[in-house]
Amino acid sequence: MTMISKFAMRLYKGFLQIRWLLRLYMVKLKLTLKGVEFRIGKGSFFPSSASLDGTAGIGKIRIGDKVYIGRYSIIHSKELVSIGSNCLIADMVTIRDSDHCFSQLDKPICEQGFDIAPVVIEDNVWLAAKVTVTKGVRIGRNSIIAANAVVITDVPPDTIFGGIPARELRRR
Repeated sequence: MTMISKFAMRLYKGFLQIRWLLRLYMVKLKLTLKGVEFRIGKGSFFPSSASLDGTAGIGKIRIGDKVYIGRYSIIHSKELVSIGSNCLIADMVTIRDSDHCFSQLDKPICEQGFDIAPVVIEDNVWLAAKVTVTKGVRIGRNSIIAANAVVITDVPPDTIFGGIPARELRRR
């Protein structure tokens, strides 16, 4: 067997593995693991390096149909993270619906609890690489968030946001 044909076989086997993973998610999936509710829509895909987790008993992660979640992305829920259909979430994106409380100077931050507010990402949204979405944010449908942006406020529909903190760059 020549070197070229060995390489082609590896690529071909890799393609079959990817096709098998996509086929696994061609049905809607609803499950509860350790008290965290997951709903994953038809045709959605995320690699094994992506992390979807939440707080037992109260966390909910809802992902619509045909959503792609990139490598090393983190979605963490203490209350609710909802992602609409047809969304693209690039590599290394972080979405969290909670943040540490830190107002009491006489008490360690790790003992002050959390501020929690749901995150809603509507349909047809693209989050570019390394975007961070913080608690309580709603990102409107058909919006784009530029790479490395930190989203701390709501994003209206049909807009492009970018920067730290993210601000409107232009309308679509």
